[in-house]
Amino acid sequence: MLIIRVIIVFFILFNFPIPVVYNSAILAFLISLSVYIYDNKKLNELIRIFSKKYVFTILLSLLFIIVLSFIPALLHRTFDFNIIKVLALQLFLLTVALFSFPILCSEDSNSRFYEILELLILAFLLQSVIQCFAFSNIQIRNFINFFQKESITDKEFGGIRALALSGNPFFDLSAAYGLVYILFIKNILDKKGAKFNTINSIVFLVLFVGTFFAGRTGFVGFSFAVVLYLFNYRSFGKRLRSLLKLLFLITAFALIIYLFIPASSKELIGETLLPFAFEFIYNYMDEGKFSTESTDVLSTMYFPISWKTFLLGDGKYLQENGLYYMETDAGYMRQILFYGVFGLFVFIFYQLQFFRTAFKIIISNYKFNPRQSKSDFLFFGIILTYLMVIHYKGEVIGFLPITQIILFWICFSFILDRKINIKKSIE
Repeated sequence: MLIIRVIIVFFILFNFPIPVVYNSAILAFLISLSVYIYDNKKLNELIRIFSKKYVFTILLSLLFIIVLSFIPALLHRTFDFNIIKVLALQLFLLTVALFSFPILCSEDSNSRFYEILELLILAFLLQSVIQCFAFSNIQIRNFINFFQKESITDKEFGGIRALALSGNPFFDLSAAYGLVYILFIKNILDKKGAKFNTINSIVFLVLFVGTFFAGRTGFVGFSFAVVLYLFNYRSFGKRLRSLLKLLFLITAFALIIYLFIPASSKELIGETLLPFAFEFIYNYMDEGKFSTESTDVLSTMYFPISWKTFLLGDGKYLQENGLYYMETDAGYMRQILFYGVFGLFVFIFYQLQFFRTAFKIIISNYKFNPRQSKSDFLFFGIILTYLMVIHYKGEVIGFLPITQIILFWICFSFILDRKINIKKSIE
């Protein structure tokens, strides 16, 4: 059953094209449907889940944004409805994620939150392994390209990008990798005694390597995960020593692997992959400043606009040539240019709906378990801060399908588990 669960999570999260069935999310829906046909208990659980107020709030809020998205295009007579396609995709994927939820968790379990965390980590671990094999073997890379759009395979950047079995292996994937680092650390803090054993260290190393191919945004999430690990409720000194030990083991393990890989792969790693992944370090050594080509470009993505555009937007999402309006893909700027600042606040409000109930439960649970409540509050607070930070680079808040699915699964499972625990504490 674990294999089926990982496959369902993988197919929904990465939503890559598949001949005949159109995309992997539809295949995940069909797999889930077949499980419900043979398991009435799971079907009854699905019916109960659809009646939850939390689910209704999330879906209704997203539907409101979709309807709202028609107004700027009609108001400014641009008739640019391209943004609605992405929002409709998010609605579809969230619905499939909801539909599959009872299958992903054990029956009558009060540890669904940790089951979801582990499934997400396993899915990204599998994605990282796929990228590593595709990087080292041209036949595997060609096989992966068969499940990608041509517009994606054209951006392989010398064989170090577009290696993931994903519908969008660039910013979307790297942003999700950053989020998974935070989930990985939370799982260790709550279930593994805050220790990096051999298995944890290997998993972390594979995820770290997978981020090389996905994009540097993932390392922003890594830095937030380090903060979560160091500033949790246990000893800072012990935690710092454990982290330094992990980094030493990973470095040693990576060097050993490097010695045994083919010379052609060594050349590609040394001349292309590492300079791309650690461009900011290379630039600091050469020029004395931490910067990358993408950060330099990003600095030009924010520019002065009129008060009218700031308040009401321009109702344009794409230009006639298919590029983003005003050729900026920065998250805050994109939403303001289309909706105006009011639209930006609507997206932030929608995103907060994912967290609102979780924070309420954390506050309610504080008197029963203050230590765990502090840890949970820090966890969700760091995730929310991470989303706000990377939204500066690209559209994430309330928008990016892969992050919205992850947030829905972890927040909803957390709510279900912690409500049970509160009731047990009261009894």
